Amino acid sequence: MSTQIRQAVGAGRWFDSNGASLKREVEGYINSAAVPEISGRIVVGLAPHAGFRYSGPTAGFTFRALRDQPESMKPDVLVIAGFPHHASLRGCAVMDGDAIETPIGRHPIDMESATFLCSFPSIEFAYKYHNGEHSAENEIPFAQCALPGVPIVVVLVGDEGSVPLANALIELNKKKKVCVVCSTDMLHDEDYDKVYKVDANTLELTEKMDIEGLKKKWSYDHQIYCGMKPVMAGMLFAKALGCTKSTILKHACSGDGKEDRSYNVGYGSVVMTI
Repeated sequence: MSTQIRQAVGAGRWFDSNGASLKREVEGYINSAAVPEISGRIVVGLAPHAGFRYSGPTAGFTFRALRDQPESMKPDVLVIAGFPHHASLRGCAVMDGDAIETPIGRHPIDMESATFLCSFPSIEFAYKYHNGEHSAENEIPFAQCALPGVPIVVVLVGDEGSVPLANALIELNKKKKVCVVCSTDMLHDEDYDKVYKVDANTLELTEKMDIEGLKKKWSYDHQIYCGMKPVMAGMLFAKALGCTKSTILKHACSGDGKEDRSYNVGYGSVVMTI
């Protein structure tokens, strides 16, 4: 039987194309993250997905928390949930294949879990949405460094996909320990101070697990989370498992420490535990 290896397409654009340099960079972000002791098993993490030199230090917090969990709490499968930036998608598109290859190396895809998720309505294998999309892919090098022995499922969440994915994840979690990393940046705006103010409010609602409050704040013209659909899926999943409060690990902005703040993107690291 032939083996199907998917290729990460963002190398050289979103992250370093040299494997040794990329691994050193990502491990540096993870090792530098000052994460407090996390109580309980992490079932959902939020992490940004911009170019690594911008968002990598913040993503490092989420993956440091995942890496430092006791072995007994580490997941059996890591579901990386992103969204299509440039394609119209209804439901959820799951990546098929035996592994995905980044400059760091090959990482196994959990096809058993992926096939299980695709047995639910509105979720199907559809690689065409993944080819060229960076939102989920940019989390994979971090997963390779933080959870090297844990297979992944890569899914993109489109319109009306959040609830079906959450329901499918709840059922998958009955079979094995599932952790979901929801890929999302925060507000994009020319006003640096506005980004920090809006993001702070978004993170406050997230900390409270206030899904309805977040939905009321979000619109296509005011995207408090650009990855709102995967975030909603993750939060619904976490709440169903009993999570009542999330932990904010880091909040940053692309304009931090720069004179040129003509355009700014917010980044947040969050974990949800049970």
